[in-house]
Amino acid sequence: MSLVEICDAVAKTHRKGDIVLLTGGEPTMQTNLSMLVAKLGFLGPVHLETNGTLPLYSPELFSWITISPKPPNPVYPPTYKRANELKWLVGSEDDIDALKVWLWSARKQINVSVQPISEDSTATRICYDACLAYGWRLSLQLHKLIGVK
Repeated sequence: MSLVEICDAVAKTHRKGDIVLLTGGEPTMQTNLSMLVAKLGFLGPVHLETNGTLPLYSPELFSWITISPKPPNPVYPPTYKRANELKWLVGSEDDIDALKVWLWSARKQINVSVQPISEDSTATRICYDACLAYGWRLSLQLHKLIGVK
């Protein structure tokens, strides 16, 4: 799709003022997103979810940046420095322990969201308990919980 086609498609289903989220696959693998983000910014705030491994072009254009690291892949330090939120996927208590180590080593205060890796009730309970214990946010994939794929 061309830049105009993308913007037109988003504008057809978007309510003015709502966020526009670039995610899925890895958006930063695409060519420079600056022009797209600038154009989509007329619809509302533009947020980015990335694994954080690649540099960001014009990070100031994004209203919010979430990184969701995929260890052992290293996060690109300037991308982490600009990030507003860290989303961590959780399947077991070991993942919570790994997150605590990662946060300690990163040495940056950041909003933390934990997300169960499946609809598994054990993973969801681990995330819920960690949110209560550490003041993190719970990120659920509602579409999966209600059976929409």
